[in-house]
Amino acid sequence: MSVSQRPESFELSDYLGVLRRRWKILVIVTVVGIVGSLGYLYAAPKVYTASAEVSVTPTGSASSQQSGAGVKAASPVNMDNEAQLVQSQTVATAAARLLDSPLTPEALSRQVTVNVPANSQILQVSCDSSTASGSAQCANAFAQAYLANRQATAAAAVASQLKSLQRQIDTVTKKAAALTAKIASLPPNSQQRAIDQALYSSDSSQLRALSNQAAALTGAGANSSGGSIIGNASPPGQPSSPKRLLILPSGVVVGVLVALLLALFLDRRDERLHGPDDAERAIDAPVLLNLAQRKTVVPFGLLSSRSRAGHGMTELARGLAASLGSGHHVIFVTSASRGAAAAVTSTNLAAALARSYSDTILVTPNLHGSLVPQILGLDDGAGLVELLSGTVSLDQVARRPADIPRLRVVTPGRESTLSTTDFQFDAVSKLVSRLREESRYVIIEAEGGEGSTDAFAFAEFADAAVVVIEASRTVKSDAIACARRLDQVHTVLLGSVLMPPIEIPARWRAEPVARVRSLPDRTDDQLTDLQPRVSRARPASRAEARPSAESRPSTEPRAPSYTEPRPPGRPESKPTPGPAIPRLPRELNQTWPFPKPGLPSEEDKPRGPRSGSERPHRPADTGTG
Repeated sequence: MSVSQRPESFELSDYLGVLRRRWKILVIVTVVGIVGSLGYLYAAPKVYTASAEVSVTPTGSASSQQSGAGVKAASPVNMDNEAQLVQSQTVATAAARLLDSPLTPEALSRQVTVNVPANSQILQVSCDSSTASGSAQCANAFAQAYLANRQATAAAAVASQLKSLQRQIDTVTKKAAALTAKIASLPPNSQQRAIDQALYSSDSSQLRALSNQAAALTGAGANSSGGSIIGNASPPGQPSSPKRLLILPSGVVVGVLVALLLALFLDRRDERLHGPDDAERAIDAPVLLNLAQRKTVVPFGLLSSRSRAGHGMTELARGLAASLGSGHHVIFVTSASRGAAAAVTSTNLAAALARSYSDTILVTPNLHGSLVPQILGLDDGAGLVELLSGTVSLDQVARRPADIPRLRVVTPGRESTLSTTDFQFDAVSKLVSRLREESRYVIIEAEGGEGSTDAFAFAEFADAAVVVIEASRTVKSDAIACARRLDQVHTVLLGSVLMPPIEIPARWRAEPVARVRSLPDRTDDQLTDLQPRVSRARPASRAEARPSAESRPSTEPRAPSYTEPRPPGRPESKPTPGPAIPRLPRELNQTWPFPKPGLPSEEDKPRGPRSGSERPHRPADTGTG
């Protein structure tokens, strides 16, 4: 097996998982965005806007053109020019005098906006101010100043036109008077008299036209207002800025976006494994059982077979049995990091195998302490250390829990103040062979993390391994390192078990668990008891690829064997090869089909006996896959 990471391709479920894990960040940052928008609404300066409406009409100055028939009708008013006139310097100066404002005309004109509704001659003069009454006064002042300016401009234009007409009237009048005097001095039948009378008639007609035009301009000048205020500005009830309906939704949207970006950023920097997809990408192996779910509770202890977690353990046991097939098998259960996950998983897996199948042995070679005795309620008596040292036999250290009679447990051993020991290859090989002959399933529990080197000595002799990952606690690098260690000893990694974080009870967390003493050097006399008793026919396994104690003669005494009593009338059971257990259907707690481990075939087995001290040669493994 080679450890290779899968490409990190994210799907919608991965992003939904980020939202589930980082929901606190989403809520907090969104609330901060809402509070920030409310604070801005409270602290930001208020701006009030009031509007006045002015109806614009043509003035007398627009009808100054003349024709032979008289005065033309007034042309429409250019509303764009009038809108610019409202914001002019002249109107702003007049409005500042009306308001008695300390602001300059330029500052006042910047507060005014003018809108012209389509197809109308109405000006909407709006003014912004820090107070409601001030905005209304400002809008009314600019409307009045505009009308006054328009009226003054119209009156000035009418007066100018009247003055021009009056000069023309005076000129024509003088000319007519001169002609009258001249006509009076000429004889009645004089030709010049007739000519002068014709000229006089023309001047009289021109004088009448100019007089009529002057009368019209005088009448227009009397009514040269140019418009009127049709809607006075009133103080608004609420400020126009900041806008509540705009600021509040903007605060929510900004808070959500910032929260999403922050959650994705923190999740990308988070090296912990949270779900099945993370675990599969880390160790490149399927998740055999996923108990890190919302409704699944995994306490520290032996799970009830009727609970959701206990049902998942039973399905895991059946899946492993179906994958390994018939025969005797050794399963190595380890965790990617330190904690109680490996002890809880291995204990419940061994209990499920013992309930569903046959005899099962649980071995805990953790020299720095094991939690299995606390889970099963066993005392810290003699165990694996004494068994490897040859001072006790397997029957003396293997203890049976009260509720699971077909399960035997080998604890680490007694507590000692000496340093840790190393498990010699020959002793571990003989012990695993003995355990394999004693029971159909052997579960070896090894806590991960630092200090698990001695426990990993058993991994080399296992048929398959299962890695336990604590969701939201196990780091990705630890999981990869654990899979690489199994790859270095050529142990088949079936997959992983995803567990929720399991808390150790305070009474066992405060006191250190049982620790073992250092092993002395062993001799051949002390290793005799570890030899297998009887060679049984069983399918090929990894243990058969290594030498057993039966392959060389020995005349040393053996420890008495233990045989479990069987009910009367029940024949002695013998392990006979049978049909392979069919592959189980995929259940709710199972996230991947169980693969078949790559066990050695008959052609790969060694043909001749080999000394127990001779270690099989393997090429150097760098651990990089």
